[in-house]
Amino acid sequence: MHEFSLAEALMNVVLEEAIKYGACKILKIKVRAGKLMGIVPELLDFAFSSLAEGSIAEGAKLELEEVPFKGKCRSCNYSFSVDDFFGVCPNCGSDEIDIQGGKEFELVGLEIERGDEKLGDKGCKENT
Repeated sequence: MHEFSLAEALMNVVLEEAIKYGACKILKIKVRAGKLMGIVPELLDFAFSSLAEGSIAEGAKLELEEVPFKGKCRSCNYSFSVDDFFGVCPNCGSDEIDIQGGKEFELVGLEIERGDEKLGDKGCKENT
């Protein structure tokens, strides 16, 4: 289950970014993930939720945008984008493909709740 290691890496980045911007609570996390990553969304969500327990990310909604495979055939120079890649060019059948997209895993958005800056940490609402 590589989703757990991905969730762990994501959690580290999310917490770092949230703290940098004075977050009291993380409400929503937006991630782009390529189809070639082979991520099972439910497993990633479960792993992230488990890791988030007791942190400012607890209860945050994880939104996953799947990015299709993008490739370019070295034989016929055909560029293509497909949801399911079978290892060959859909135009000529060659297996000489340059991968141009579909392996991404990146944080693209973070919605946070900030505390009252005048009160510092005391301005943050209690996590319930």
